[in-house]
Amino acid sequence: MDRRFLLTFLFCSVSWIFFWEVRWKKGKESQIQEWLKGHRLSKYRHLFEDVQTLEELSLSVLSRLEEVVKEQQRWREIAEANFQLLRDLAFQEWLCSQSLEHYYHTLQALGCLNLDDLAQFDSQLQLSLAAWGYYYEDYIRLSRGVKVLQASRGSRDQDYEIRLVHSLAKRRLNEKWSFAGALIFGCTVALCFLIKDLMFYVIGGITVSIIAFVFTIKFLCELAARVVSFLQNEDPGRRGDRSIYDYVRGNYLDPRSCKVSWDWKDPQEVGQTMSFRVHVRRWRRLDLCTTFFFLN
Repeated sequence: MDRRFLLTFLFCSVSWIFFWEVRWKKGKESQIQEWLKGHRLSKYRHLFEDVQTLEELSLSVLSRLEEVVKEQQRWREIAEANFQLLRDLAFQEWLCSQSLEHYYHTLQALGCLNLDDLAQFDSQLQLSLAAWGYYYEDYIRLSRGVKVLQASRGSRDQDYEIRLVHSLAKRRLNEKWSFAGALIFGCTVALCFLIKDLMFYVIGGITVSIIAFVFTIKFLCELAARVVSFLQNEDPGRRGDRSIYDYVRGNYLDPRSCKVSWDWKDPQEVGQTMSFRVHVRRWRRLDLCTTFFFLN
């Protein structure tokens, strides 16, 4: 095997691991600092120097602060905050174990913050609202999961949630980086340096793909905006004989969808003459006519 290929491969693989390791640590440290700051515990940050994740913090915060926090009221506030954090993390891990982690924010918006709240989803309407916009298989899994939580309500205690948090902590530690990603990145870069033509094809292909992706997204957004603009004109008299084809081609845009530049700042005296500019696609001038209605 070529020596340069081997050295390049090792260097790129180690760089990949180092980059994702540093990125992972910064993200987790930011979460820990945010939680401590939010509960006025920043001055105790030195007690958690060896804690890597928010999950580890939730499992150790009470034992490490027990000797330094003497005020009973303050201790109860910390214990309550840690209890809520544990329940939230256990809720996340339970959803992940059911392949429903993408439901987390949706359920939070519906007022479901922990497993006990989810167990109270006993109506078809609540389940339907939670599953709205997702696959039917997800709805089935959510329904079954809620039934299991309801059946185990009496036997489910804090130890169960702590076990879930332990499981989540282990999983988060394994999310730093993967050997497969490091190997693929190292091999790709090493082969590009070894075979010059391959580098050209790889870089060229990536560049073309990015450009095509950007322009495709831009086209789809413009198309959607024009179709919506066309559909908004429910009044045939306002729309006239313009078809949806005119909207898509950019031959016509409703003034409400155009960019308007106002050439004055409020307040202004009554009786003054004001001016404004209307632009449409690619900053082309909009030809005004008497059929336009700017005021609804």
